[in-house]
Amino acid sequence: MRTRGRFFSVGLCAASLLTAACSQGDNKGTGPVDPASLTFSSTLGVNLATMTRTASGLYIKDEIVGTGAVVTTGSTATVDYTGWLFNGEQFDTSVGKTPFTVRNVGNANVIAGWNEGLVGMRVGGRRQLVIPYALGYGAQANGPIPPYATLIFRIDLRSVP
Repeated sequence: MRTRGRFFSVGLCAASLLTAACSQGDNKGTGPVDPASLTFSSTLGVNLATMTRTASGLYIKDEIVGTGAVVTTGSTATVDYTGWLFNGEQFDTSVGKTPFTVRNVGNANVIAGWNEGLVGMRVGGRRQLVIPYALGYGAQANGPIPPYATLIFRIDLRSVP
């Protein structure tokens, strides 16, 4: 009986340590995570220190500044995009498919990080967004995206009709 209790205690301790470690930054659905606490896959080229952080917590970097029309609140934007989780796992792309059109930017039926992150882009530009969970899908999973996920997008602006 004594041995059984000891194994049970060790098991409980290991489970508690695992839970604590997971909740401190694995971003795999265990709870809220600040993007600044994550180690991003090197394949993503994310460097938060070189990005602009908005008041909402969105990180923005123009990789290519376009020369065409500017996306403003209320405009329509047609984009190509690819989305990843912080570990480099790609969850969606429009590249090689039909470009994605966002109508009424700023109030569109897209995640808040896109509504904010598209404004100010110029046609021909490429922007990297690091979107904290609160501006993404929040505590809800969405297909391959776990709850509380930090999302990374590369967005190429094709047109602003």
